[in-house]
Amino acid sequence: MISRTPLEALPQPCGEPSCGGEVPRLRILFVHETLRIGGAEKVRAMALRHLPRQRYEVEVCCIEEVGAIGEELRRLGVPVTCLNTRGKSYNLRAAWRLYRFLKAKRFDVVQSSLFLANLHARLAAILAGVPHRIIEEHSVADRFGKRLTFLYRWLDEWLARRTDIIICCAEAVRAHVAGMERIDARKFRVLHNGLDATDIEAPLRASEQAGLREELGLIGAGPVIGSIGSFAPWKGKDDLVPALGEVVRLFPEARLVLVGNAATEHGRRLRAQFEAAGLAKHVLFPGERRDVGRLLHLFDLYVSPSHYDALPMAVLEAMAAGLPVVATLVGGVPEIVAPGETGLLVGVGESRALAAAMLELLEDPARARRWGEAGRRRVRDLFSVSRYIAGLEAIYDALPVVRG
Repeated sequence: MISRTPLEALPQPCGEPSCGGEVPRLRILFVHETLRIGGAEKVRAMALRHLPRQRYEVEVCCIEEVGAIGEELRRLGVPVTCLNTRGKSYNLRAAWRLYRFLKAKRFDVVQSSLFLANLHARLAAILAGVPHRIIEEHSVADRFGKRLTFLYRWLDEWLARRTDIIICCAEAVRAHVAGMERIDARKFRVLHNGLDATDIEAPLRASEQAGLREELGLIGAGPVIGSIGSFAPWKGKDDLVPALGEVVRLFPEARLVLVGNAATEHGRRLRAQFEAAGLAKHVLFPGERRDVGRLLHLFDLYVSPSHYDALPMAVLEAMAAGLPVVATLVGGVPEIVAPGETGLLVGVGESRALAAAMLELLEDPARARRWGEAGRRRVRDLFSVSRYIAGLEAIYDALPVVRG
C-alpha cells in the first residue's frame, strides 16, 4: 500500500529498445547495521529474492555482523560485505570504512535501513559522490535518545536535504518522522512491507505437525497462543504474565509459545516472572527459529503486546498463516489488523484487555477461524511481494538516470 505521492504517478523513464536502446542495470548497495534476524532484515531478503536481476545489480554491506540473514543472502548469490566495526552513531570509523568501500566501487544508489545505518551510509555516500541516496524508516521509537538530541536532529535534517527518497514502511512511521524533524514532505514515500507467504501458506502434513508438537512439548496441550520476536522490554512481553494467568483460569491446558532469543537479560527476567506467577508449565521458549512458517501452523491465536512498533513482520506472517491476531494499538499495527475483521486491538500495557481479547477468540473458535481467513486474504491483497516490488521499482525508475 502506498500513500502520499502515489508511486504509479511518478515519472518512469523508458528502458525499452524502441526508446533508443537498453538502459544499463542500476547498481545498488544496500546498507544495514547488522543482518541478524529482524523485521527490516527480513524485508531486505524478500526484496533481493524478487528484484529482477536483469534490471538491478545489487550488493549488501553490513557494518557490524553478517548474521543469519546475511548468510541467507550469500546463498542466494548476493555479494555481502561486512565492515566488522561498531555501528554506534559516534563511531565515525564506520562511515570512513564505508566511504572507502564506496570509492572502490561505482554504485548508482546507496539504500540503507534504520537510523544508525542511515546515518553512516549517507555520510559515506555523500563524501564518495554516489549519485542517489535512499533511506528506509522502520521505527516509531525515539530516534535521538536523551543525549545530544539537538545535534542528532540537526545532522539528520542536514542529511535529509541530501537524500532523494525516504521510504517509510507505514503511514504511522511517516507521521512519526515528519513530526520529529523538518523534512520536505515530497521526499516521503509510504511503501508497506511485502511478505512472501509461499512457505507460510503451505499446509503441514499431519506427521510434520505431530513431530513439531512433540518437539515443542505440545502433546496433549489445549489452545496454543503464539508470539514471535525479540525479548526487548519494548516488545511488552511482561504484559503477557498477568494476561496468561487470566487465560489459564478458563483454559487450564493453554500454552503460550514465545519464539525468539530468550537468552538475554530481559528474557531471563521474563522467565522468572512466569515462574513466580506459577505459570512456568504453560510457557514454552523454543528459541530463535528459521522455520517460523511451520511453527505458526501449531498456533490457534497470535498475540503481539508491543509498547511501540512500526509494521511488524511477525503479525503479517501470522495473518498469512490464517491466525486471528490480538495486538496493541501502536504504530502501523492498525494498518495491518482490521479490528473486528481479522483480530482485536487493545491499549498498550493493558494486560486485562489483552487477556479479555484472547479469551474472546479462544471461546469462539468459529469466529477465530473466520477472522484468520480474512487476515490471510488481507495479506494477499495488500501486502504481497508483487505489490512491494512494483512500488520499489517505481521509486528507482523515478530517479534521474545517472548510471555508473
